[in-house]
Amino acid sequence: MSEVNKKVIRSKIAIEPHYLQVDARIKNFEEVNLGYLNLEEVIKECERCFQCFKKSDPKIKPPPCMKYCPTHCNSREIIKSILEDNIEEALQIIYEHYPFPRCVERVCPGYCQQYCTAGKKGDPIQIPMIKRFLVDNYGLSQDFYECKMNTGKKVAVIGYGSQGQAQALNMRDSGVDLVIGLRQGKSWDRAKTDGMKVKTVKDAVTEADIIVTVTPSRKPIIMDDWISNGAHINAIGADAPGKQELDPNILKRANEELVEKN
Repeated sequence: MSEVNKKVIRSKIAIEPHYLQVDARIKNFEEVNLGYLNLEEVIKECERCFQCFKKSDPKIKPPPCMKYCPTHCNSREIIKSILEDNIEEALQIIYEHYPFPRCVERVCPGYCQQYCTAGKKGDPIQIPMIKRFLVDNYGLSQDFYECKMNTGKKVAVIGYGSQGQAQALNMRDSGVDLVIGLRQGKSWDRAKTDGMKVKTVKDAVTEADIIVTVTPSRKPIIMDDWISNGAHINAIGADAPGKQELDPNILKRANEELVEKN
């Protein structure tokens, strides 16, 4: 039989994931489902894929795994990239579609797997498990942070409690030009340890285009004459009666106010 007419025999049985041993489960809170543990297992599972509609434009005729995915992630191309030893390309596709890639298989309902063609006469391709392995073991694609947020604006975060820290870390990792405004103390030291640019509240606010306040203050900590014209302020900390972060004169000259009521 010629290579052209050679029939490909694909296994109908999925590669089983690994599970934490029962005697180990009672001693910790680690994940029970460990997924695939090595790339060889992933490749064997990928080799079961039929590569549905591979000659068609996926935007016109998508494979079932892409069609029924809420994010329209092209899992066929992820599998193809893995089989071509192009892990970077596979990761790129994943990170283009999932803001929280580690939720795949753990939280994702896996519609790609439910509608997989291979599942009609055997086990469906374990697509979520394949994606999970890549994200868990290879991490972010090399250029994931190269598409950095370029707003041309400087952001000042005032306060560095749990919420301020979380917001600041996310903005910094997204490429935002960021400064933290604080008084000297534990929060100042923690922000410095995190590698943040830290200044006094006045200095941080004076140079900022966007100001985010996340403090429990009950008296103004930001004065009107510190704020430049056109600045945008998100006063998150003033979320209950008696709390106040802004000089009332700031509100008097604001062009627009938006108040969220619970």
